[in-house]
Amino acid sequence: MAALQVRAAVLESQQGVLTADLQLADLTTGLNDLLGLSLDTRLELDPAVPAGFDQRSREEYVQTAWSANPEILAAGEAVRKSRAGVTAGKAAYLPDITAYARHSYQDGVPFLVRNFGTFGLNLNWDVFDFGARRAALQERKTELAEAEENLQRLKEEVAVAIERRYHKVQQTGSMVQVAKQVVSLRQESERVAGNQLTQGVLLVSERRQATAATYKAQADLLQANLGYLLAWAELEQAVGRTPGF
Repeated sequence: MAALQVRAAVLESQQGVLTADLQLADLTTGLNDLLGLSLDTRLELDPAVPAGFDQRSREEYVQTAWSANPEILAAGEAVRKSRAGVTAGKAAYLPDITAYARHSYQDGVPFLVRNFGTFGLNLNWDVFDFGARRAALQERKTELAEAEENLQRLKEEVAVAIERRYHKVQQTGSMVQVAKQVVSLRQESERVAGNQLTQGVLLVSERRQATAATYKAQADLLQANLGYLLAWAELEQAVGRTPGF
């Protein structure tokens, strides 16, 4: 009965390895897509190489995205144009004032000086325009309000996307650390099982179970590392940069 249980445990471990391989394939396809590689590109991931990045604060990522996102930049330009339109609409209420000056010469009137200068101001102001200026100004104010609302909406959408991906990076990073610890424990268990097999106090099938458990832990570590890389690629994409490692 014990031998059957050990055999079943070995098969379960092998099944876990196969499941991890399938998940690795899915994660690899997703990472290839984000990196702009062919979907069938084979990525060689070494669990011994730490997949670490210089992680900045969440606020820095948000500010970077706001300054680089094409849609946000276009929306900001629309706000500036709308504000200029409102300023021009208000300027329409100001009178058009023109200053002038000229020099004249006369010799037809004896008691007047021959050379004299004149200067003054020309004032042109439409007092009544039947509400045309008011309507135009109101329309431009409405356009400005819509442009500002659109800009704020885009900023909030980008901030939410970065928040989710930033949290995913933290979670997958923790999973990598846990997976490393599991690999160390499984390797130690396999070493102990090997010693016990040599001493004749452990069955070969039990040693195989320990070995299969180690393979499963290593596959899980590869999967965790790949998930971490994928989370970073998604964060870079949300910021507006091309993912690269």
